[in-house]
Amino acid sequence: MVSQFKNSQLYVELRPRCPKCKKEFLLDLKRFMPGGFHSCYACGSVTKFDGVLSEKVQVLINDLEATVRQVLDSLSAASR
Repeated sequence: MVSQFKNSQLYVELRPRCPKCKKEFLLDLKRFMPGGFHSCYACGSVTKFDGVLSEKVQVLINDLEATVRQVLDSLSAASR
């Protein structure tokens, strides 16, 4: 799910499954940070985030937010 807040920040949520118990959980990609981890609410197993992959994700989210701001600005300018 992708949402946008009033300050033009994006909220991107994934629903992966725990590798151990297979229960689905919500993961806000803004929290998918290098050195981060997720503790499963169902079984308690801890999954560490891949540092290189999480850095790539953060760069992509920042780029996407900037592009969305440009689109919104262009639409606002066009409607004047």
